[in-house]
Amino acid sequence: MKLVLVPPSVTREFYRRARRAFPIEIYGILIGGMSEDGKTARIVDIYYPPEQYDRPSPDAVHVEYSWFTPAAAVAEGLGLEILGDIHSHCYDEELEFEPGLDPSEDDWDWQNRIRRDTGGQYQFMGIVRVLKKKDRRLHCSTRFWPAVELPITAPWPKPSTSKRRVRNSSRSSGRRGGSAGRI
Repeated sequence: MKLVLVPPSVTREFYRRARRAFPIEIYGILIGGMSEDGKTARIVDIYYPPEQYDRPSPDAVHVEYSWFTPAAAVAEGLGLEILGDIHSHCYDEELEFEPGLDPSEDDWDWQNRIRRDTGGQYQFMGIVRVLKKKDRRLHCSTRFWPAVELPITAPWPKPSTSKRRVRNSSRSSGRRGGSAGRI
């Protein structure tokens, strides 16, 4: 089991951006470092690709591999590394189900592919649920998921042209998370 630590300022900034973009999903690349024993991850920053706002969608983020190049430069400049990514799932309380913090099938497929393509450096996937309550306020909660190896059954475009469509299809209830949590 690993512990993911995120400073409150980094969490607040993601929440602020997610609320402002609602009902559009947003995406960020996690920058930080692992402890020497590999049991604790410290996220210190999130790189927000500006291109993500070129094609907004309420149910998907169209991720491109090219976004990782500037993120890697930011991480390297800080003496850190890319540890994974984080994105929001937007919901309205009017739904007939309790939205969870679980990744969709597309989310799992993406993390498996990027983990393979980065030689296993991709460690975590963060899901931020943005829930519009009856009082019209937007409530956010976070959960981090470990990157796991799954069999890849479908062909995937080459990394230079690859795009990810993260669908907001999570339908099961998940544990509530915070700025730190075990995965």
